[in-house]
Amino acid sequence: IVLSAVYLTNFDFSDAFEAAVEAKMIAEQEKLKAETEKQIAIIKAEQDLEISKINAEKAIAVAQGEARAVVLAATAQADALKIQTVEVARMLGFDIIETSYVDDEGNTVLVYNIDFSSKTAEDIALISKYVEYIAYLETWNGVLPQVITDGSVSIFIPIP
Repeated sequence: IVLSAVYLTNFDFSDAFEAAVEAKMIAEQEKLKAETEKQIAIIKAEQDLEISKINAEKAIAVAQGEARAVVLAATAQADALKIQTVEVARMLGFDIIETSYVDDEGNTVLVYNIDFSSKTAEDIALISKYVEYIAYLETWNGVLPQVITDGSVSIFIPIP
């Protein structure tokens, strides 16, 4: 007998075998799904980390810019006060010593020093009083107090 072909039709596996094969296929698909979800979670976490780093760098840059602005404003205010003090001292008859130098950027910088020799402490304190008075005048709105009296009361308005 020579058998040339066998055709099996309508064969059936047991329910337990089919359930086992189906469970194995489901488990493999769930494993692939879990690995894909893990990769997606890792990529999302890396993106969130990058966004956090960029936001932190932005916040640092903003804070540094604000700090520089505060320093520049304070420096400008201090320089203005120095110039004002020198001008008041000059007005009061103090000698002003002017020197100059070239800074690192090639700019000529003028430096003014007040000569306090042969001046009393009261003379020197007068400079501060004038500077304070100028500051007071810069903030005063020019309106005098409105007071009605019968003339028996004298009013003293302190001016620094």
